Amino acid sequence: MTNTNIDRHEFQPCSRTISAFLNSNKTSHLYLGVQDNGNIKGHPMYRAQKEHFKQALDLLLKQKFDPPVDEYRYNLQFLPVERSSGICHRPEGQCLTLKEPHKLLEQPYTCWCAKEIKTNDTTAPLYIIYIRINLWDPAKDTHNFRVWPYYSSEEEKCFIRYNASNHEIRADQVAEFTYTDMPECFEK
Repeated sequence: MTNTNIDRHEFQPCSRTISAFLNSNKTSHLYLGVQDNGNIKGHPMYRAQKEHFKQALDLLLKQKFDPPVDEYRYNLQFLPVERSSGICHRPEGQCLTLKEPHKLLEQPYTCWCAKEIKTNDTTAPLYIIYIRINLWDPAKDTHNFRVWPYYSSEEEKCFIRYNASNHEIRADQVAEFTYTDMPECFEK
């Protein structure tokens, strides 16, 4: 799972949170573009950036996570943000995944969509990126798991949510949590 074309530090926090949300087996909500204090910043994105973000998320979850995440487990929406003086403005620093989404798609060249949004562009529509993580459904699961799976991120690490933070867990802890949470699956 090693790839030199991707700077892991740019999307690691988001990936770790998605892994932790998937492993909680609860409906979870991730909002990108909203600060911890509730202020809405939004991300400036044209149609191409939104499409590339979707492709990058699909690539991450379907090819970099283990096991691959079924499509029914997540939904992506771009929620428009209205610009008004003093309330919402373009963030000073943009995430690499939004400014240059092609880097997440493992393309070593500059993508045409990155040229569409300029550093000083204040006309690009602002969006909050909303990712909903849905419950595991054995009827929709394509892997035929008997218990809900624990997902490891592209770092080959597994995370859970505890006290509003992501915490890495080891393989033996995953087995223990699974046995504790679903003992009926292990009865003879």
